[in-house]
Amino acid sequence: MPKTETLVVERVKHMPERDKMLDGVLYVSQEFELAIHMCACGCREETVTPIHKPRGWSFIEEQNGPTLHPSIGNQQLKCRSHYWVRDGKIVWC
Repeated sequence: MPKTETLVVERVKHMPERDKMLDGVLYVSQEFELAIHMCACGCREETVTPIHKPRGWSFIEEQNGPTLHPSIGNQQLKCRSHYWVRDGKIVWC
């Protein structure tokens, strides 16, 4: 699978089943303070980011797209990818 270059937000109440998740979509449930997307490297593994303070990621949705802070570090996955999500763009570390 090719690498994902951008992410768009889809707000959901419940996360979709893994086999129905699309590359390039950040599924966000404000109710459950959770965001999930398929790893941007193309390996098709789920990347789960709790979006709450004080622990977890900050999530901002702006006109250009979502921003997550801190970076996404998938060291536990086989791909070991590491990237930022800034203004809807994937920025590789």
